[in-house]
Amino acid sequence: MAYSRRIIILIWLSFFVFGVLEAILPAQANGLSFIHGFMLIVGAVFWCAYHAEENEIKIPRGSILLSVLLPIIGIPYYLLRGYGFKSGGLKLLQFFGFMIIAMLLYFIPLELIEALFR
Repeated sequence: MAYSRRIIILIWLSFFVFGVLEAILPAQANGLSFIHGFMLIVGAVFWCAYHAEENEIKIPRGSILLSVLLPIIGIPYYLLRGYGFKSGGLKLLQFFGFMIIAMLLYFIPLELIEALFR
């Protein structure tokens, strides 16, 4: 399995784990969010680097910095500049699907645990 796919799976796993942790430890939600945010930034940077290497494309100038500062803008910028409008647009749709799955993996356990234990 490619490293970029492993990073995606780890990011999905982090959303699930932090959804469970924030439901169990609601008083620690701010600290957990900070840690999770840092992990997501590191994951975004490594994903961009490995994905570009695996697909033999040049990393667009500024995409790594944008991924560090604001991953929700940096990754679409990387996809559109690295692949062009047509192919990058399709990959951008995949990215939005990735984000929807990540949010579901976060909110479903969070809401279920809160509903069961409150």
